[in-house]
Amino acid sequence: MRMFFFLLLPLLFTACSGAENNKDSASSTQVTITLADMMATGALQGANNVPSNVQSMAVQAFSAAGTALFPPVIANRPNFTITLNVPNASNVRFIVLAFDGPNGQGKNIYAGQNIVNLQGAALTVPIVMNLAIVVQSIDNIVVVPRNASLTFSALVGGVSPTSSSPILWSASAGVFSNNVWTAPDTLGNQRITAQIDATVNTDQNPNIVGTLDINVINRAPVVSMQSNSITAAIGGTTSATLSLSDPDADGVSPQFTPNLPAWITYSPASKSLSISPDLTSPSTFSMSIVAIDSLGLSGDAISLTISTTNSNWDQFNWDAGKWN
Repeated sequence: MRMFFFLLLPLLFTACSGAENNKDSASSTQVTITLADMMATGALQGANNVPSNVQSMAVQAFSAAGTALFPPVIANRPNFTITLNVPNASNVRFIVLAFDGPNGQGKNIYAGQNIVNLQGAALTVPIVMNLAIVVQSIDNIVVVPRNASLTFSALVGGVSPTSSSPILWSASAGVFSNNVWTAPDTLGNQRITAQIDATVNTDQNPNIVGTLDINVINRAPVVSMQSNSITAAIGGTTSATLSLSDPDADGVSPQFTPNLPAWITYSPASKSLSISPDLTSPSTFSMSIVAIDSLGLSGDAISLTISTTNSNWDQFNWDAGKWN
């Protein structure tokens, strides 16, 4: 299983109580966040009582545009207070995550957020913590072909969901049936979202969600031949069949480089080359062939070499000579 921590960037550094990231009070606000002040929710333990399984917390702030204002700041048990100087701005989003391991490691078990305006006056930012949701894909799959099915699971507070905190699944595109998602025909990243059903667990903030991005791709078509070398007699016709396939069942057509000369034709119906060399044909003709699907994606090229022989012409001359 692959776990993705909600909204936590991978770069972490440790900060003790009173840590600061900006000392210019004229352009920043001193912000204090204490985990023990934020556990007052029916799903969790009461205020000033951090659950015993919480070993560390991480705090990060984001601008209204979603830009991280500083890397995550970590506090470890027993000191769950972090003080920061944060640049003044409106609609600054503070994200707090709680982990069952030290230094922001282990399972993300609680998460909370709040949006505040920072204008220079010191303040304590209250953030109600909720059960954290971590989305996982089966077998760590994050890339799937169009219309494929993929099964997901989630951890709620570091454990499997229970009947008191059931998961609701949704996606930016595609269709969910329970926790099984069918990818759309649309290419590109699609976001999978898991959230606790707030109608069942009324203590849970429905804005606390877990997400995982899945890349939907178009797989390349394939062309092959029984032989990459063909001998064709001058004055005769030789056929060679192409095998064209596409793992996504798209339409496929071949592309020849260079373009086929007049003495070689291709039939889309039979997927075959008709090779009819004459005396003006070169003794050797080489080409590359690629398959291109209906979305314009090409696969790997194969090579084909055609050697022409004048055996039919020699036979004609020998037969004609018998009558001289």
